Amino acid sequence: MKPMADKKSSLRRYVRILFAYMRLYLARRMAYRFDFVLNFILAVLFTSMSLLFVTFVYRNVPVVAGWTRDEALLIVASYSIVNGLAWMFCFGGFWNFDLLLSTGKFDSFLVKPAPPILLVAFYRTTLEDISEVLIGVVLIARYYVQHSELHVFPHVFGVALSLLYGFIIYTSVFVLAKCLSFKKIQSWSMNRLVTDMFAIGKYPQSIFRQTLLRFTTTVILPIAFIGTVPANFVKGEGTIAILLLGFVLTCIFLFLTRFVWQRSLRDYSSASS
Repeated sequence: MKPMADKKSSLRRYVRILFAYMRLYLARRMAYRFDFVLNFILAVLFTSMSLLFVTFVYRNVPVVAGWTRDEALLIVASYSIVNGLAWMFCFGGFWNFDLLLSTGKFDSFLVKPAPPILLVAFYRTTLEDISEVLIGVVLIARYYVQHSELHVFPHVFGVALSLLYGFIIYTSVFVLAKCLSFKKIQSWSMNRLVTDMFAIGKYPQSIFRQTLLRFTTTVILPIAFIGTVPANFVKGEGTIAILLLGFVLTCIFLFLTRFVWQRSLRDYSSASS
């Protein structure tokens, strides 16, 4: 019972740390409210561009790769939710991780009573990116309103779980790429490489005709879990098998990220020493 109690206590402590970082970041951002509002609007425009693209594609074509316009918007909605959460709780802190290393600021994270990987992730919680999450939620709610024959509650578990898988896999791959900063200080190019690769998740997986490509985007680099898979669960077409696959892949990527991070920390030598 004691190990379980210790785990619950640690989880509560990590949640408190997250909210503390969020309060500090919001206080800093409110000192420059125009900048905060501007970034919020830019995040909305970023998502709106994807919605406009889908609208233009379907203007003269009713179905693309087996997906209607409303169904394609579900994929964009799922991607927006995962991408928004990733920016809020991981990318904001890790985006300039190489700068933290080169300036010696990372050393301060190593002496704090919490895992450094979480402290870096929460270091800069970009709350303005919640706009992407809200747009995604609204689009999914809109689909259910327009398709009242669908039963919402049986699908909610699958949708939430597949989105969680997508979030963990997406952020794990990003952190794995940023671990290169321990060896190569200027690794900012990896930021765009990972985000551009996963941006493919905004499009239906069925656009890939080759079986190898579908296998790659589902198992090797599970991009499908940030777009197509959650959208399928919204439509009521998700399966237990894909949830089990997602669980296995999530565990693998979490273990791999933890392993690489720990190895990188062991080889790290302070920039300020």
